[in-house]
Amino acid sequence: MTIDTLFGLGAAALVGIGLYGLIVLPHPLRKIIAFNVLGGGVFMLFGAIARRGAAAGWGGDPVPQALLITGLVV
Repeated sequence: MTIDTLFGLGAAALVGIGLYGLIVLPHPLRKIIAFNVLGGGVFMLFGAIARRGAAAGWGGDPVPQALLITGLVV
């Protein structure tokens, strides 16, 4: 199992936990925290996609990298 696969599985787990929290939890503050966890999973997925392209010997896809940096700044 490569590091890219582990990052992808971790991202999928964070997205799943975030979606579960948004659907099930009734308290508004917990929904905000679940949304934050979901966003962290999406950012992690973008990072894994960008790393996978760069590790394969290609130049690396700049779109996921740009989305990741823009999301972190905003």
